[in-house]
Amino acid sequence: MDNIRSGGTGAVGFLGLIEEMPTTLQPILDPSLRARTVKVEEKKQEVALQERVAIEMAYEERQREALAKYEKALDKLSIKESELAALGKEINQYTVDIEAKRQLLQDIADAKASMQLLISELTPYVDLSPSESSTDPAARKGEYDMHGLIVRGSLWNLIEVLTDEKYCTQVDKSFRQTFFLTYHLHSPPHTVYETLIKRWRSRDFTQHASLAKGLKKELERQAHLTHKCIVDLFLYWTDFFIQDWQLEAALVSKLIEFMNTVLIPQGWKKEVEELRKNLISCLGSLALLPSQKMVIGSSAKISRSKIPSPLLPESEEKKASLETLSLVELARQLALHFHSLLCKVTLPELYSATWKSPKEAAKMAPNIHRFLDFSERFTSFCTRRILKEEDTEKRARLIEGTILLASHSVESHNVAGAAAILKSLVNPMVRRLDQTWTEVDPKIQQRFQDLALRQNSADDGMMGMDMELKSSCTSSPGVPNLEVILRHIDTILSEERSNSTETHENLLLSCTLLRKLSSQAVLVYVHQRNFYRLHSVPTIQAQLSSLKAVPLDQLQELSLRCQPPF
Repeated sequence: MDNIRSGGTGAVGFLGLIEEMPTTLQPILDPSLRARTVKVEEKKQEVALQERVAIEMAYEERQREALAKYEKALDKLSIKESELAALGKEINQYTVDIEAKRQLLQDIADAKASMQLLISELTPYVDLSPSESSTDPAARKGEYDMHGLIVRGSLWNLIEVLTDEKYCTQVDKSFRQTFFLTYHLHSPPHTVYETLIKRWRSRDFTQHASLAKGLKKELERQAHLTHKCIVDLFLYWTDFFIQDWQLEAALVSKLIEFMNTVLIPQGWKKEVEELRKNLISCLGSLALLPSQKMVIGSSAKISRSKIPSPLLPESEEKKASLETLSLVELARQLALHFHSLLCKVTLPELYSATWKSPKEAAKMAPNIHRFLDFSERFTSFCTRRILKEEDTEKRARLIEGTILLASHSVESHNVAGAAAILKSLVNPMVRRLDQTWTEVDPKIQQRFQDLALRQNSADDGMMGMDMELKSSCTSSPGVPNLEVILRHIDTILSEERSNSTETHENLLLSCTLLRKLSSQAVLVYVHQRNFYRLHSVPTIQAQLSSLKAVPLDQLQELSLRCQPPF
């Protein structure tokens, strides 16, 4: 029993057994344990009750705090609602004021549109422009003569005239060509383009939605006429003056953007398609040469006659030389070469006086410099070809051939080539050879005299063939005498500078000057558009390009050897 009570080894202690017994059996075995159990249970119930009371009190406290916050939020919300109501009243008042101001601005815009309509119906003789004392040329009105032709004006005035259908179709039908031939004298292409776009926007009344129906309809009619003129100008510009677009890639990008963002949305799809074709023709013609079968844009013209066969077999083309080539074929190749140089000359170069100085021309007017330089080199070639022959009779035959070459050049309208050849014949070092000239056929000498007389008396760049070309063969190609044209342009500009009395700031463009310059520039422009249908011989073209000028002292030595001085 003692072992059991003390929990000896090998057995479970009695107290341990009692603790492990169910609760219902413990009081029966131990009365004192029963009393302690009752107290523990009571203590647990008391603790549980205290916990529930504490939880209920905390819950009630939270409810009171939430209720207090809710009441505060309600107070703030009522304040905000009153503030919002006040703000709503102010906004309503502002809205009323804004609508009133918007209506006022619309009324002002309608009044301006009505005034613009009235101005468009007035004749150009009515003075509705700003004061003549203005220093801004764009703000001054254009000047007109008694026949309604514009005499002086700013670029804006000229654009206004160009977008007036009645003026361009009834008053001055050639002014559009005059403008595009001469605008390089006073404005770059980008300025002209931006002015045209500005003119377009000044006649756009689509934003005035509240106009009266009758007034709006009339304004839209007037705007459509102006817009049509502007679109026609772009078509004319891209069709006939392709150099402006070939040299200005940024200008092409601007026009394409205008086509996509303005013309197409406003229904000018047919015109946009034509503009695209013109631009493709412009950009696609950069790599073409006049000797090829080509059409540069729809504006280029080629003689309708059949391409004549070369006067030498293809097998002999590589062996051909300037010395042995027939005169007719040499005249053809010379015409092709001069025309290829002419096609590269730009209008801005014509109005630059730098061509008078070879050093400046090489930089500022390189294409004119190449044209004039080749003319001088070919003159030198013809002169040396005559003088290097030691036999008098053979030298006379060379002079006859040179005269016939000039005659063939005139027949092909290559006036520049004919002039270069005639220069070699009138050269004092050739004219002094009296013994040689006596051996020349009198009929051929008479032809030479006729050619020289025709060149000196006409002095118009085409040896008097201008009217002939316009009346009988408008599509015939030709090469004008660029030296004569440049001389006339320089004279016109010099006279204008000496006669001008206005300061540079107040200077309006003289349309009389533009018309005079246009009469000269058109000779270059027209013949740049008409191409020879001739077969190009690469060997001969290469020899023409590689010609070199013969020094003057060498020519003098050859001349003295042909006929020593008495």
